[in-house]
Amino acid sequence: MMEAISLVGQLNGRAGALMNSSEELISRARSGDDEAFRLIFGRYGRPIISFIYDMVGRRDLAEELTQETFVRAY
Repeated sequence: MMEAISLVGQLNGRAGALMNSSEELISRARSGDDEAFRLIFGRYGRPIISFIYDMVGRRDLAEELTQETFVRAY
């Protein structure tokens, strides 16, 4: 049982580190860090394209709308 609790703690720690990493990237991007913005796009671009594709049903339009989303965020 203690092993399971330890494993859960490790997983929660990793999730927290990832979240902090995302928060840090967003903060850096807001400060004008182009590399941070590129990393955000690399991390979230594909999931956003998929999300938009599910709504519009066209890959080309999903890519265009994703690009527009990131341009506006920048």
